[in-house]
Amino acid sequence: MRRTAGWTSRAVNRRPGGNCWLRLTCTRWCWRPARNRAAAAESKAFQAKELAVYLRDLASTLQNGHNAAERFEGRLSDLHQQYVTTQQDKMNSRLQTLTVISAVFLPLTLLAGIYGMNFENMPELQESYGYPAVLGLMVMIAAVMLYVFYRRGWFK
Repeated sequence: MRRTAGWTSRAVNRRPGGNCWLRLTCTRWCWRPARNRAAAAESKAFQAKELAVYLRDLASTLQNGHNAAERFEGRLSDLHQQYVTTQQDKMNSRLQTLTVISAVFLPLTLLAGIYGMNFENMPELQESYGYPAVLGLMVMIAAVMLYVFYRRGWFK
């Protein structure tokens, strides 16, 4: 996948002589008037048969070139869309990982913030098992959340 993504990015973002999209569009717009002029060969102004045959052949060649440019433009558009989709998938997987990490640590931060306020009348502070109980609660919350995320397939 990495080799394909690199090849795709080089094909889409290649700029040796300018932008590929711009070159295709300019080529497309330059061929259209030439094709129309060559198609006018069948008008009454051109009576020479050899010239008319040559101009019809030129019109056909220009039409084929125009069709090829449109096909290449479509292929380039498809490649660009595939590249963008691949990049979005990578970004989504990174955001998913960050979401899991923040979801696990948010309740732990809340508990640490509450017990870090140094109030004297907190019921668990006077007990001998208060500190280990709070730490055990934090580990249990983290383990349950990680299990739930694992069961829902967030780590794949």
